[in-house]
Amino acid sequence: MDIKDLEYVVEIANTKSFSKAASNLYVSQPALSQAIKRLERYLDLELFFRDRNNLKITDAGEYFVEKAEKILKDFSSLENDMKNFNFHKISNLYIGISQFYGKYFLKDIFKIFKTNNFYYDINIIEGESRFLESQILQGHINMGIFPQPIYDSNLKGFKIAKEEILLAINTENIEALNIATSFKKNISLAPFQKFSFILLKKGLKLRTHVENMCNEQGFQPNVLLETLNLDTCLSLVENNYGLTFLPSTILKSYSSNKIRFFSINSTINFRYLMLVANSNTTKLLDLENLSMKLFKE
Repeated sequence: MDIKDLEYVVEIANTKSFSKAASNLYVSQPALSQAIKRLERYLDLELFFRDRNNLKITDAGEYFVEKAEKILKDFSSLENDMKNFNFHKISNLYIGISQFYGKYFLKDIFKIFKTNNFYYDINIIEGESRFLESQILQGHINMGIFPQPIYDSNLKGFKIAKEEILLAINTENIEALNIATSFKKNISLAPFQKFSFILLKKGLKLRTHVENMCNEQGFQPNVLLETLNLDTCLSLVENNYGLTFLPSTILKSYSSNKIRFFSINSTINFRYLMLVANSNTTKLLDLENLSMKLFKE
């Protein structure tokens, strides 16, 4: 008898069906039936009464499930503890994050770390994506959180959020608003080429992404001002100095009525935020598992 036998019996008891249990367990129904018959022969007990139409658990089966569920819970706890054991080899954890994203994602990271009892000192380093990549490669930070693409092929990246690129218009900019609201659904960018834009500086990822979207629709944006900071773009649009493009992540906390955000009719109007590290740190910190938890958050 092994841990799989426990999982099989508990799943059958919970679903009250061999076929559903087999589907949930990703095994064939004949293989599952054979495994239960083998277990019953080993125990010299029947765990289930079954015929063509009914499946009932026996008294012995109920006792088995009660004990098995506790064992499976303890097994899972031990497995997680051992996976997390490597975290204790790191006394200080250095996390790099793009300036704009810290306020949106760090709280989720801290929540997950706290839930899983990871105890160490966390240090935050903010910076632009290329800088953070270089810091990871040089070993100065353990992992980074920033938008795709990842430039260095030696780094591993895991998706933690999908964000849409939105056009932001001040509610007092009546002309631009009338154009935007004239579209039934996603807007075309071409009618906005006469307006002034506040954009990130050339070479930054979102600026390149925006230019590609505008090129897709046949124009280059008229840039009034360039900045290194998305919060500056937001502030200037709030004061009606022009239009800008912002990631949908901002909608998590934006509550002002000074700006309206519009989805864009484009094949490239979204991107992924990535959790990035070298291969050794990826394995040590189990970043694939961490990224899945963050994506759910």
